[in-house]
Amino acid sequence: MNVVVIYGPPAVGKLTVAQELSKITKMKVFHNHLTTNISRILFEIGNKGFVKLKWGLVKLFFQAAKKENVSLVYTVCYVRKQSDPFLRFMIKLFGNDVHFVRLRCDEKELLKRVKCDSRKEHNKLNCEKQLKKMIPKFSGQIPFVRNMVVDNSQKSAKEVAELIKEKYKL
Repeated sequence: MNVVVIYGPPAVGKLTVAQELSKITKMKVFHNHLTTNISRILFEIGNKGFVKLKWGLVKLFFQAAKKENVSLVYTVCYVRKQSDPFLRFMIKLFGNDVHFVRLRCDEKELLKRVKCDSRKEHNKLNCEKQLKKMIPKFSGQIPFVRNMVVDNSQKSAKEVAELIKEKYKL
């Protein structure tokens, strides 16, 4: 079993890369907006109720995946301190079977990507002005894990997926 966590700022291409990785590995995709959108039914993004419900749902999902031995690609925007307890839970649950991939790209490319129509399907951020404010919050690297860092400014999602597959022998 393997779990690949793809993280980075909004519009960096996490879900697109995850879908390509799924095609070449048959891993299941579990993306951040599935639990975000469910949690938004009850709470505003970022408040304590939202955070507790969202991460609680993700934990239940990962526990079920572990029990059933299902390999996953998970996408998330990492927020230092807020995301850390959950990531530590994942590491404890999956051990060496969890792999972290940080996607990066230049700001000009992020601002171009944030306007793509495909982002509307999952109720994702699609405003350049909001993204500019958020880039610093979501651009950090997880400090307590080994990270594969990929700048995908000039790489296709398929190329990035192939790099991940090769690096982690998926």
